[in-house]
Amino acid sequence: KMLGFLKDNQILSSLPPQQLNMDEANKVIIFERNNLIFVFNFHWQNSISDYKFNSQQNGKFRIVLSTDDPDFGGFDRVDANIEYQTLDHGFLSIYLPSRTALILKKK
Repeated sequence: KMLGFLKDNQILSSLPPQQLNMDEANKVIIFERNNLIFVFNFHWQNSISDYKFNSQQNGKFRIVLSTDDPDFGGFDRVDANIEYQTLDHGFLSIYLPSRTALILKKK
């Protein structure tokens, strides 16, 4: 499923990733590649209910892949049907569970 997604979205053949956020305290890394936003929460315990970061794009986003999905052994804490709207100046606010990776795509 993940490999097919990467192939369909031409991730490996696109330009190098652009770092959007590196948060050492919360153990969060966010980068953009080929118009997709990759969000990683490596913290073993901290889930963040209102994590804000600058997407550098205005618009609406949706989750297209979540490692919290039961298909990946996750706990189904992320609602993939939610549409995220950027706030002022391209900032997004999302729920970010511990030990997960999310991929967001602009609608």
